[in-house]
Amino acid sequence: MLNISLSEDESGSDEESLLNRFALRYWYIHGYLSLVVCTFGIVTNIVNIIILTDKSMRTSINCILTGIAISDILTMTSYVPFAIHFYIRHGLSRTPEKYSYGWVLFFVFHIDITMTTHTISIWLAVFLAMLRYFFIISKGKGERIPNVQTTALIVCLIYAVATVFTIPHYLTNRVVLSTTTENNESIYGLKDMGIGRPDPLLFAVIAFWSYAVIGKLLPCVLITIFGGLLLHTLRETKQRTKILRSSSVEQRVRQHSRTTRMLLAIIVLFLITELPQGIFIVLSSIIDGFFFKIYLLLGDVMDIIALINNAINFLFYCTMSQHFRNHFVEMVRTSLKTCFRYSYNNDDIGKTTTTSML
Repeated sequence: MLNISLSEDESGSDEESLLNRFALRYWYIHGYLSLVVCTFGIVTNIVNIIILTDKSMRTSINCILTGIAISDILTMTSYVPFAIHFYIRHGLSRTPEKYSYGWVLFFVFHIDITMTTHTISIWLAVFLAMLRYFFIISKGKGERIPNVQTTALIVCLIYAVATVFTIPHYLTNRVVLSTTTENNESIYGLKDMGIGRPDPLLFAVIAFWSYAVIGKLLPCVLITIFGGLLLHTLRETKQRTKILRSSSVEQRVRQHSRTTRMLLAIIVLFLITELPQGIFIVLSSIIDGFFFKIYLLLGDVMDIIALINNAINFLFYCTMSQHFRNHFVEMVRTSLKTCFRYSYNNDDIGKTTTTSML
């Protein structure tokens, strides 16, 4: 992805910017680092889904978290072959093997699926912040929040609307013949829509801006608003608990506060990940050269931050939710018992077979 802006030659010339040198050096570790993060994230998000969909864990909040986990798995599953082919197997040079028609077509698919899943996840984070806030102001009785079935329908609706919203963006990414080598081998690339240049295509600009506003900036604003409201209610609840001084009330409030803090951590991480991307997309549209000189050079860094955001929720759940932690420990214990039982039975069968043969 950075081939447009980087070259293998790192001679340290005056023309080469510090940012360019940083991007070049990071490029060589990005593929391996992202592969580790994706592997961890895919496995842990599968565990998240198994635990969050357990009968005793089925709540409206956990339904949204399950939706986020599914979206994160899709993002990281797409990133694995992308990282292996474009970063690990091939260098920075443009070769027919690296930029074959099939792989550039996959690159287009990867861009489209990633854009869709990011839009889904951030709007699910908005829904999560709103739902938790309404739950708290209803004093924990759940009077103003939808039940699990209704929440599941809203999650599915967010998936559908986000997919429809990103369809116009799919049309801006087209595979074209970029160049032909001396051996008459074809190298393919993406059609230049003029983003970052003085005369971009109107359709590409509209798609670019709509994604920046609806897919990034607007949900970040909403997350900030409801995150601030959650933080305010959390402080109010803490003050109220000090006044009541009831052990049963204090224990219940402490449990609700832990859950709220965990959800706040999740949505703040979304904010840290998505807001800079939204700002950079806007700047790429209004400042000539920003897209190539800044945005593309920081693309890999923004990618790894987003992947960490996709993969880290399991750690939040384990450290901040005792209920989730207990379920995880029980799941591991049950799995180990099953494995040992299976191994023991196989040993018995092997011994019996050996005895029969003798």
